[in-house]
Amino acid sequence: MARGKRVRAACNGLLRDEHGSFLFGFASKLGPCSLMHAELWGVLIDSQLVVSRGFKNDICVEADLLSDECNVFNHVYREANAPADLLAKCGHSGSQDVDIFEDAPLFLHLALLADRSATYYSRGL
Repeated sequence: MARGKRVRAACNGLLRDEHGSFLFGFASKLGPCSLMHAELWGVLIDSQLVVSRGFKNDICVEADLLSDECNVFNHVYREANAPADLLAKCGHSGSQDVDIFEDAPLFLHLALLADRSATYYSRGL
């Protein structure tokens, strides 16, 4: 998809500790915007939630679009972060508001387990 093209977008965020355990997550429907704007909305909302919960230690932001534009983010393919991808899909069906998950939703449990055990999913070329 071409950059800058407006699509029906959603954003999400997922915070895990150094062991990969779920701390909290969110999903939000955004409406029409570019993929870059959706990614930036996700970083903004996630940052606000991290600060409001008092996390002050090292935070690593991983994104699948931003690394081409910025050098402060770690690039992660969708397939390498299935839990975040599932939350993004949840955002499309949610409300315009931000849905916050204090506990991992059931639909994330298997993906979180696979991610913590370093299970790799092929891109299916």
